Amino acid sequence: MADSKITALTAISTVDPTADPLVIVDVSDTSMAASGTTKKSTINQLLGAGGTATLASATITGDLTVDTSTLKVDSTNNRVGIGTASPTVPLYVTGNNATATAIMQDETNGAKLRLLANSINFDLSNSGGGGDIAVSGANPLTFRTNGTERARIDSSGNVGIGVTPSAWVAGAKAIQFGAYGSLAQSSSGNIELSFNSYNSGAGAYKYLQTDTASLYRASSVHSWFVAPSGTAGNAITFTQAMTLDASGNLALGQSSSALQSGGTGITIYGSTASELKFLNSTTGSSANDGTALVTSVNNFSINNRESGSVSIGTTNTQRMIVKTDGQVRFVPLAADPGGAEAGDVYYNSSSNKLKCYNGSTWNDLF
Repeated sequence: MADSKITALTAISTVDPTADPLVIVDVSDTSMAASGTTKKSTINQLLGAGGTATLASATITGDLTVDTSTLKVDSTNNRVGIGTASPTVPLYVTGNNATATAIMQDETNGAKLRLLANSINFDLSNSGGGGDIAVSGANPLTFRTNGTERARIDSSGNVGIGVTPSAWVAGAKAIQFGAYGSLAQSSSGNIELSFNSYNSGAGAYKYLQTDTASLYRASSVHSWFVAPSGTAGNAITFTQAMTLDASGNLALGQSSSALQSGGTGITIYGSTASELKFLNSTTGSSANDGTALVTSVNNFSINNRESGSVSIGTTNTQRMIVKTDGQVRFVPLAADPGGAEAGDVYYNSSSNKLKCYNGSTWNDLF
């Protein structure tokens, strides 16, 4: 049969999918050969009784709009909007839901969102056992606020807060904060809090900045170290300034205490002299103030550097006083004391005599 021509079609201004016709041609229907014969089908009849259809595939040229803003494909700018008709980035999702704007669920393999750039993966995932944040390769994970980096975790697991972590020794786990501070567990398990230093390997500490350095180390023994000012990046030579051992012994100037008594005490070490000094609000704080117990070479002295006395007492009672002008006073007793040993001396207030015990009797010294 000759080609059929359709003429005088009128544009449809509104669409009723249940009633508006579409012209179809069935080439197997011989009645179409008769002049003026037409057949029609509605849009819903083409899609099915429910007004829906299943497409194996579809290619759309131009924009795609579903229900105004439920889904929008902007073909001009290559953007997709979900919940918006005007996406401003390649994928723009917006919503108003108290639970979540978007949910990704995979009960078999765990849900994962991957951001990829320069062959580096940044993953947010949930395996069902907890959330996970991961960066691929030897790359750091950084945290920013107000456009500025505030913290980072490097590929060794060390954390920097306001600073990039230094190259700590393998096995150490450190938190560095600011230009000077750090808290770390060393490769041997010690906890170390340091000022201006980090462990670069094999016990080699280095300066973070050009300044002095100090270190506190906690293990079975508590140790404090100090170092003079040095140049950033140079090795540090620490001096152990104080040690508190597991028995409660405190050593100043050395690494351990050796007490003759076998008890608990304080050891003070100096290369030629050492001093234990006592000050208060009235003594002043200069080198010439206060009261001091001093060792110098093989000598030991008790020195009250103020204009006051030095007294010795027992059972909460004064027994002897060294006065400011050098006088020595024995606190008087009214009778000979018991339990005397040869060489004992006291002042008898009854006889006004200074007496000495010779091993068997008390004798007047004057």
